[in-house]
Amino acid sequence: MPAFEFSDHVLIAYGKTGSTSLTHLSEATSDTDFPHIIRHSNGYIWEPQLGIDWQSLPDKPKYLVMRPPRDRLLSGIQMFLMVRYCDNLIVETDLSRKWADLMPEPNPYKAHFLRTLRELWSTEEFWITQIPIILEFFRSELFHPDSGVQEYLRSEPGSITPEQADNRMKQLLNRYGIAGDFYQNWQDLMTNRLMEERYHIGNYLNYIQVDQLSGWIQLKNLSNWSQQHTYIGTENSNQTRGFHIAPGSLWSQTQHDLIISAMRTGIQKCSLWWLFERYISTENISYSDIQSNTPELGLEPAAPKTIARNHASNS
Repeated sequence: MPAFEFSDHVLIAYGKTGSTSLTHLSEATSDTDFPHIIRHSNGYIWEPQLGIDWQSLPDKPKYLVMRPPRDRLLSGIQMFLMVRYCDNLIVETDLSRKWADLMPEPNPYKAHFLRTLRELWSTEEFWITQIPIILEFFRSELFHPDSGVQEYLRSEPGSITPEQADNRMKQLLNRYGIAGDFYQNWQDLMTNRLMEERYHIGNYLNYIQVDQLSGWIQLKNLSNWSQQHTYIGTENSNQTRGFHIAPGSLWSQTQHDLIISAMRTGIQKCSLWWLFERYISTENISYSDIQSNTPELGLEPAAPKTIARNHASNS
């Protein structure tokens, strides 16, 4: 969830910037306590997007949680691959049982199957070649079927210049007759055409108005800042809930880390990376603009501050 109301401030944290931790905190909080997930009057969740309505936010200082756009994009694509691809190979649909445990013992194929997967997934070359195929397979879950974006996903690295890529996407804008005041660039179109993964890999800093912010917090400093200014400290829920390939432990942490390292390298070397780099180019500009024009918070020493539990007003 993107925005959270505390007793004396609002915290904006989009996908991959601590929102899962804050959502869990909000859901565990009673109606008379903070924080609350902020919604529009019609009940829809407030989001930083095209046509953003700042009037729906409470009249309190607004703080934004950020991380470098490249890091956030890598984390989002990594999570997509882990959940949609890796887990689906070794976990049943209901995510309650590992594939490796489905066959009765003795099962001579279990160890061989898992060993083969581990060996494949631990190599950069596997991910470099397979990521475009995986994203093509899941294209309907990534992009709107009428977006026209899919046809641009097969260009080889270096086959077109960044300028040519921009021109291609501008042609796409013109084809759909939506260029103009609403979509300022093809990045806006791509953001709007992202489907289920928009929350995790879609641009959002482009739609943040700097003059609405009282400060920003680097994701790595969010827990420190929360301990200083609220009665709680946030932790990375993706870490504390053991978010990794498949529930349980199929291999050691060292083996798991090796897979993630190979996957992240493969993402940046695969034939689609040029598109994603061009996509976040406008997000990088917004990130720098916010850094330059808004004070950074959360840099104080990490000594926790004792604050009384915040209660919501019934008025």
